[in-house]
Amino acid sequence: MSASAANYIFQSDTTYYVSGTVLLTGANTFEGGTVIKYAGSNAVELLVNDSSSTFLFNGAPYRPSVFTSSDDNTVGDTISGSSGNPHQGNASYIINGAYSAPSTVEHARFSYAGTAYVSTALSSPFFKHCQFVNCGTCLSVSTWPLAAIYLQNVLAAHCGTVIYESDTNTIAAENITVDSCSTLASTPYYFFGGVTNSIVTQTSGGTNLTFANSVLAASGYGIYQTVGAGSYYLASGSPYHNAGTTNIDPSLLFVIVGSSYYYTSGQAGQDALEAGRALDTSLNTFWNGFKTFWNKYVDPPPQPGMAYAVFDFGPFLSLGPGSLGRGIKAAEGADEALEAARAAKAAKAAAKALEKRCINNAGKLADRLGKSREEVNDAIHAVKKSLQRFKGKGMKGNVDVTIDPTTGEAYPIIPGGGLGDSIGNIFDYLP
Repeated sequence: MSASAANYIFQSDTTYYVSGTVLLTGANTFEGGTVIKYAGSNAVELLVNDSSSTFLFNGAPYRPSVFTSSDDNTVGDTISGSSGNPHQGNASYIINGAYSAPSTVEHARFSYAGTAYVSTALSSPFFKHCQFVNCGTCLSVSTWPLAAIYLQNVLAAHCGTVIYESDTNTIAAENITVDSCSTLASTPYYFFGGVTNSIVTQTSGGTNLTFANSVLAASGYGIYQTVGAGSYYLASGSPYHNAGTTNIDPSLLFVIVGSSYYYTSGQAGQDALEAGRALDTSLNTFWNGFKTFWNKYVDPPPQPGMAYAVFDFGPFLSLGPGSLGRGIKAAEGADEALEAARAAKAAKAAAKALEKRCINNAGKLADRLGKSREEVNDAIHAVKKSLQRFKGKGMKGNVDVTIDPTTGEAYPIIPGGGLGDSIGNIFDYLP
């Protein structure tokens, strides 16, 4: 991509290559699962810079929007000429100069950017459930009048400067993890604000910021453990479990307490999901299983640091070129489980409705159909005769049946309760 695009949708099943400046106008959308790859040179960017243009990040916990180097073959399609050896380039991935346009970035992952996100908009930039890995600068903000910078559930690892502000500003960060970065926050002037429920390791900076229920350490050694594709779960037995406070944004608290960053004693969200599936496919039982999990694991205070989704999307997304990897597949599995539960519930309701509708009394059925009792009995016996071919295979011909008066289908009555599959249709034998 280069030049310009209007009202553009970056689709979930597509990999895009940005080779120059792309001016985005109108309403633009980044779907979850889209992969956007950049050449590493200067003047390579997605730019929004007029008052009427907007963008929407439409990702989800299992389907982030991905922004990375054109040399990164671990996610999306391989770009022609890729070295397969990504490194930090000079590209500024997204530049938001859209004045008062909303500046919420959520469920996104940025890798190998010179600067991942630049904001000169008048509104406060808001980052939720995002990851920045191997970027020179994660966020570069220059706003006037001053607009606070909000970060919720954000990871920055092996980056240069996490936040750069050209003026005095306020930072409000909750549940962020910053590891092996040069500077947490940099400005020629000074910052106000605070950092809550967070872990900052092997990273300097943060002067004038207030840290509450947070961990500041010279090294991440012994603090983190790698589980699956996620490198920043709290280590088993960590003294920082339950060290957070619930005095954070309620919507954030609701999200993070059910996620699998509380890995010890059961892998949290994964256990809840699997327990629900194992108990039953019905939604009611699934919900009861989840509430059991909730009461067991959520009553303690939350952990500090970024909380992965139940199936995290970092640091490597892909199972191979052209694939979005385990995070996407996990989402599809979760979606299928939920759809299966809904289908099972619907099937159960349909079966009960059918059983209630059916009639197993020949006289009542005859009255309903406007036929004689003898005609109905003869039709039922004719249907039962069709079962003779199953003798010797666990079936008997003289089974008790009930009839759907609407369709004429005959269903065997199962001794333990419920109905079997249709064995025939009495309408085929009625005069």
